[in-house]
Amino acid sequence: TAPPHRRTGRCEMPTATGRSETHERIDDMDSTKRITRSQSDRMLGGVAGGLASYVGIDPLMIRIGFIALTVLNGFGAILYLALWVLVPNEDSATDTRGNVQVAINEMQATIEQIIARVQAIFQR
Repeated sequence: TAPPHRRTGRCEMPTATGRSETHERIDDMDSTKRITRSQSDRMLGGVAGGLASYVGIDPLMIRIGFIALTVLNGFGAILYLALWVLVPNEDSATDTRGNVQVAINEMQATIEQIIARVQAIFQR
């Protein structure tokens, strides 16, 4: 029998000739991909890096998409902030309330860093 994290079964698949063939199907339930915020590829909150990793494209494309949506109708910024709060970090547990608090703390720290950088630029 299959291990408890795997499901097996038979499925009928039609062929090009119209006949159907029986194939063994194995679904590995542990291989499900989750959207997470990237810890290594982040500019602000890791949202674009995490989405890019999930989809399998360059994070720059996701970032350009967020910027375009922000410039066109402002929706990109709102979507980014919502994903920052709702999507967990790569290394986080599955506790949703904890993820939200971690995200809010990260946002606060990031905003403080940006303010400090801007202040340093104007003090020169």
